[in-house]
Amino acid sequence: MALLRVSSKFLMDNISTKAIKILDEQKQFPSSLEKIQYGHKFNVKPWIREGFLEIIMRPEPLNEEEASALELKEALRCVAAREKYIRSTTSPRTLNANESMNTLS
Repeated sequence: MALLRVSSKFLMDNISTKAIKILDEQKQFPSSLEKIQYGHKFNVKPWIREGFLEIIMRPEPLNEEEASALELKEALRCVAAREKYIRSTTSPRTLNANESMNTLS
């Protein structure tokens, strides 16, 4: 993560790209929320999407700490997408998580 911070700060795109690839392969994010936060910080959209998908699909809902760490609009969209996903898994027509993510767009 340190290499990504330094390379982003000094606009070293090639090094940033390699650092992102390495971090992606190592799956070093302790939480879905951190994945979203680092995705925003370093403009890595796949990390943001993956973090939200993990939250939407997990058994427990977004907790107060996570919701307060997100922007209000993001937290509300995440809750709506999760609700849509949960309802779809209990209804006859199955909606996949990616379709639920459209709520976040």
